[in-house]
Amino acid sequence: MPIQSVKKIVQHSPKLMFDLVSDIKEYPKFVPGCKKIIISESAYENDSNVIIAKMTVGVGLILENFTSKITLDSDNCTIVVNNYEGLFKKLNNVWIFEKDKNGCMVHFTIDFELIQTPISPLIALMFSKVFNKYINAFEQRANELYC
Repeated sequence: MPIQSVKKIVQHSPKLMFDLVSDIKEYPKFVPGCKKIIISESAYENDSNVIIAKMTVGVGLILENFTSKITLDSDNCTIVVNNYEGLFKKLNNVWIFEKDKNGCMVHFTIDFELIQTPISPLIALMFSKVFNKYINAFEQRANELYC
């Protein structure tokens, strides 16, 4: 899948948006396609919090699991997600939250390649469809929590 990227201005501060996206255990409540999250490790490395988390994603009866390494850099309001194990051959996902006169400019980029399985095309299609809903889901959640 080609790299997909989106930028959007939201009315909340970079710190609030960083905190919202960092709170991965809450994703099943509002992130499209996310069914379950299990955090297996949490540590502090190179001035960042690092989390290893297993996510169950799916549509209908099709469910898949993958584990990611999530690096949370609160000083720079950035989040980097990389493949750890599971259905991805490659996963690079970056969130950047920058101050904007209207609140925060959210930059979200994802680059992934799936391991080839019989259902890989279906999973790729699901991720493509969900990507377009991601920023809106986080913005809506921020509005519910912070407005």
